[in-house]
Amino acid sequence: GRTATLEELNVADTRTTFQAFKTFKDPPLRVLNVGSTAFGVDGLVLIRNFKNLEELYLYQAGVIEQPKANVFRSLPKLRVLVLNNNQISDQ
Repeated sequence: GRTATLEELNVADTRTTFQAFKTFKDPPLRVLNVGSTAFGVDGLVLIRNFKNLEELYLYQAGVIEQPKANVFRSLPKLRVLVLNNNQISDQ
């Protein structure tokens, strides 16, 4: 599909939800910005196999601490992660 060559996607400040990512199957995305959206934990679960992801912007994206997501360990190339203004801690 068309996502086969997509490397950067910025949907910040839109009405995008996790539903939009249900059809993405291991895309070559390097940068994903879903800041200020309703992405949430369900979105994190859907992007666990985005193996090429290097930058992930999740500010104000409804992310809460949820062990089932455990997404960050499954993204081997991730080097930039922005999580401000979410309900998480460093514990």
